[in-house]
Amino acid sequence: MASSVKVIALTQLNRGQGVSTAAFFLGKSLTDQRAPVLLTDLIRNNTTLHRLKDSFGMRGMVLWTPRANQARNFGQMVASARIEVEGRATCILLDVDHTFLERQQLERSRVDVDYLLIFSGPTEQDERNVDYYAQKFETLIQRRRIGIVFSKVDPADRNILPQQTRTLNLPAIGALPADYFLAGVNDFGYSDGRLSALYQTEIMTMARSLIQLVPIPRRS
Repeated sequence: MASSVKVIALTQLNRGQGVSTAAFFLGKSLTDQRAPVLLTDLIRNNTTLHRLKDSFGMRGMVLWTPRANQARNFGQMVASARIEVEGRATCILLDVDHTFLERQQLERSRVDVDYLLIFSGPTEQDERNVDYYAQKFETLIQRRRIGIVFSKVDPADRNILPQQTRTLNLPAIGALPADYFLAGVNDFGYSDGRLSALYQTEIMTMARSLIQLVPIPRRS
């Protein structure tokens, strides 16, 4: 019997696209919409998630950092995590390096996730880079299980961004504002424990889209 727990991997092709911050607040938004989350740190030296945890708390969400030997066997790790959280969480978010994910794909033919979100800058070259990377995940492309999130977007440009990439037609799931539009103008997008309204709105929209697309079960 297939697990009802959905696994979403979040990655970026270049550092600084805000994936860890987005993963944390996406997890919180999903839990607010009755989809409890296991947030998984596959970066391992990731201080962002732990600092956000200390600042904002983890109600409805658990942060897990797998041991190195667990992470190496990616497929088994994901399968075990699905079984372990069944009945307690409905979604597993993976904050993962793109080279690690690609290596798993090439070595084992497929990556066992339900959806892959690739964070990218908003330029045409960024889009081409995303399409080139996504081609390696043929099974996910065939199932239409890859989306793009534009990051560091000027709000004035939000409405002129493409709805999908030009080559593979990967759907745009969201567009996060540039760092200087986040409250506090820092790495985490908050000041005194508050997010900017713009960031909150975009994250909430992403969460709602994923609930429908994946789809992610919600508790009654």
